[in-house]
Amino acid sequence: HRGVLFLDELGEFPTHILDALRQPVEEGWVTVSRRGASVRFPSSFQLVAATNPCPCGFEGDRLVACRCNARAVARYASRLSGPLLDRFDLRVTVARLDAEELTGPASEGSNEVRARVTAARKRQLERGILNRELTGHQLDELDWDPAAQRMLTRSVTTLALTARGWDRTRRVAVTIADLDESTILGERHMAEALAYRGTT
Repeated sequence: HRGVLFLDELGEFPTHILDALRQPVEEGWVTVSRRGASVRFPSSFQLVAATNPCPCGFEGDRLVACRCNARAVARYASRLSGPLLDRFDLRVTVARLDAEELTGPASEGSNEVRARVTAARKRQLERGILNRELTGHQLDELDWDPAAQRMLTRSVTTLALTARGWDRTRRVAVTIADLDESTILGERHMAEALAYRGTT
């Protein structure tokens, strides 16, 4: 409760176990039933997972050929149901790094990242609520650029954004704007939030 649950090799978990995660992720509670008794425990956690794109791990790789047939890839992907994936706010594909990326200049340091995250969290606390807890009504009341609203509305059709994904995407956009120190929730914040859902 109030921790991080990291699941490595998500695609290797049995489907019934993965689907059992859906309710705790959505509601923040887990119910355990034994011998006619039922107990509910608080279970508000951050779910983080990693998985390969296929059983051999090389589907889509630009250097190593995938050894899986189309049926094996489809079966592997089917373990991760749409409703489960819809509960992940961020879905990022990580491609193989090339030599320039490995030997190039250092990226932003941890201290700089920490400072930006701390400032963003302070902005949330000043609003009186963390972004992950914002309700649909509270999200409606924030200062949205009309272009960002139109982009989100179009995504329902063009990107098959679900009703659950609607508010989840808006919460991510708010966080991106907080990291950007922007009081206006703009089109680029929305575009990045939609990209992180794996829908663009």
